[in-house]
Amino acid sequence: METLQDYEEYFQMGQLDGKSEEEMTVAFANPILIEKELVTTYQIEKVEKTFPEEFIFYLKKSYFLLHTISLYDTL
Repeated sequence: METLQDYEEYFQMGQLDGKSEEEMTVAFANPILIEKELVTTYQIEKVEKTFPEEFIFYLKKSYFLLHTISLYDTL
């Protein structure tokens, strides 16, 4: 998963900069949102291997709208 790789890279770079795990995790506002993002990304990647491009376009559009709404819910 690309998103998971991004998080791993973030922590590796932080360690190289001498940051503690606590310092690095402060940047993440809500772990539940991170979990939702990881699960959704996994599901999208799974669907991309199965369905035609037009369907995937609408799926990604829906994901974007739902993600935007969830950000407003956290404010």
